[in-house]
Amino acid sequence: MGAVICDGCEVGVGSLIGAGGLLTPNTVIPPDKLAVGNPAREIKDVNELTILTNKP
Repeated sequence: MGAVICDGCEVGVGSLIGAGGLLTPNTVIPPDKLAVGNPAREIKDVNELTILTNKP
């Protein structure tokens, strides 16, 4: 919700961008990572358990 992804960014398969995150131009987030912040930075790996435990 409210994340901004600028031109030239690449978000890998399975990666998540946190609410309000800002990916500055040409940022690359590898597969299966969680990126948050302004500017967004990788903070942890995402796996199936992470997704299952964060469902509402």
